[in-house]
Amino acid sequence: MAEEWNDYLDYDKQEPLHEDTLLSEGLPCNILNNTGLPGYRVEPHWHEAAELLYMIEGTIRLVINGSVFIMEPGDLAAVGPLDVHTTIVVAGTPARSLVLQFDLSSWDDIRKYDTSSNISMEATDNRITGPSGQRIYEYMEAVKAMFPDQHSRHFALKGYIYLIMDDLYRRYPAWGRNDNRSRDLLDRLHGFNRVLATINADPVSPPTLPEAALLAGMSAPSFSLFFKRKLGKGFIDYIHEVRLRHAARLILETKMLVGDIAYQSGFNSLNFFNKIFRRHYGVTPLQYRNRYPHRQSLE
Repeated sequence: MAEEWNDYLDYDKQEPLHEDTLLSEGLPCNILNNTGLPGYRVEPHWHEAAELLYMIEGTIRLVINGSVFIMEPGDLAAVGPLDVHTTIVVAGTPARSLVLQFDLSSWDDIRKYDTSSNISMEATDNRITGPSGQRIYEYMEAVKAMFPDQHSRHFALKGYIYLIMDDLYRRYPAWGRNDNRSRDLLDRLHGFNRVLATINADPVSPPTLPEAALLAGMSAPSFSLFFKRKLGKGFIDYIHEVRLRHAARLILETKMLVGDIAYQSGFNSLNFFNKIFRRHYGVTPLQYRNRYPHRQSLE
């Protein structure tokens, strides 16, 4: 079972990025060899394709919709379409993984059986270990070996995708794919990104929850639930974190008084600002400034 990671979006650029997976039209899949040194992070992102990640070497922290999975060699994880996800290589040895991205919605003959839209959003645990994960990895390796010659090996490649989907189907029973549902999810995610961009552009005067829900094209209760599911934190908590990052930059890059920084970052109470800053960063604002004295501006 996954754990929660409250610092899921602790990056300079906060809104999840839309990644174009550049799948070929003839065979809508892609196979990637990913490597990363300890501490390497991938920015939170999402795409329309489903994704399978098999760990070959090292350890990573994989975050899917705010839930954390510790991935070690032999583990395989399923990421569903539109899921916001990111990876962090933990301390130790470099990490190496094999990633298969695929979009079955364009394959008419199996479209009605496609469960990829349910892989992550309907599951309680995205990590697949044991024989099933190893078998899928072997299929992924076969896809990798044939991929450079995909035009002449089209049917064989497609066959291995079928075998992978058969294993996934057994693990994630189908609720049936609904194209209108998939389209609705995509529209929601684009609206969700508009809200995040608006908050990050002006964290001092962000939209209220009802305003954000309207911007996202959802009702307030649906938006609140969707927000929590995608980021692993509530709407107000996210605004506080964006304001804290804004304040932290001012603390390091200027000589402004802490009280002025608090108010310019959207906090109306200095006591509350000091309390929430210490809870998030582990130190007081002044201790944070003294920790990095070389970052301060000369102005």
